[in-house]
Amino acid sequence: MSARGAEWVPAKRLLEKALALRVGRPVLVIASGANRVDERLVASHLKADITKADVDFVRAATGFAIGGVPPLGHDLPLQTLIDQDLLRLDTIWAAAGTPHAVFSLIPSNSSKQQAVMWCPSRPRRRPKRRS
Repeated sequence: MSARGAEWVPAKRLLEKALALRVGRPVLVIASGANRVDERLVASHLKADITKADVDFVRAATGFAIGGVPPLGHDLPLQTLIDQDLLRLDTIWAAAGTPHAVFSLIPSNSSKQQAVMWCPSRPRRRPKRRS
C-alpha cells in the first residue's frame, strides 16, 4: 500500500519515528501519529542526554532514508522505545522502507520481534484557531 494512499488511516494508527543519539549510539523512538516524540521525556526515560540524529546518521544506522524508516529490519541493532499508547490499538501502520509505502503491524506482536522498551509520549497540541 502506498503511504500517499493511506490518508484514510487515522493519525493515531500511523507510526511516527524519530532516531535519536545517545552518546553516539542510535535509539529508535516510535510514537503514535496522534502523539509527538518529546525529546526531554525520552532523555529522562533513558537517564541520558540525547540529540536528534541527522539525515546521514539515520541512513547509516538504519539503511533507510528519513520518511521511510520501518520499525524493524535495520542494518544495525537499535535500542527501541515504543509509545505505550500503541498497545491500545489492534493494528498500526508503518513506513515500509520508503516514504511511499506502508504496512500493517499488530503492536503486541511487534514487541516480540525485537527487544523494546515501552515509554510514555505526549499528545500533540492542536494549533489554536484564529478568530
